[in-house]
Amino acid sequence: MHRAAIILNGLTGWTYLLAGSVLLAAAAVIPAQQDLERARVLGAGADAQVEYRRGILDECGTRLAALAEPSDALLASLAQTHLNLAPAGSRPLSLPLPPARAVLASEHRRAEPGTSFLARLVTRRPARPLVVVLAAVCVLVGLLPPASARPPRP
Repeated sequence: MHRAAIILNGLTGWTYLLAGSVLLAAAAVIPAQQDLERARVLGAGADAQVEYRRGILDECGTRLAALAEPSDALLASLAQTHLNLAPAGSRPLSLPLPPARAVLASEHRRAEPGTSFLARLVTRRPARPLVVVLAAVCVLVGLLPPASARPPRP
């Protein structure tokens, strides 16, 4: 019986040490992981905007090159699209939609699964400092030496 009490007393310290270490690690890793995901989404949005604007510049360059040698078809096309003028005897067509080259990342955000209780604890403002303090106390309790029983005084 005495041997089982020593083992259980030693396990109690390790349990506190392990729980405190896991909470401290979660308090550091989960917010960093969320910040990294947020940065990836912003980076993808910036890349999509750059690609979209590069396409617009390429299209403008093509139109500018076509204006160097104007033709009747080009002038009629420009009159229709930019001045809303239709040739006599024809019906105006609707303007073509812009090409869907780049989809902004903000439009296609990944559906985030429900956050866990631990993630909410270590990311929300009022609870995060308390979690860190309690985890540090758990580590401290886990590192303390086990109490030894003193023999009773006569």
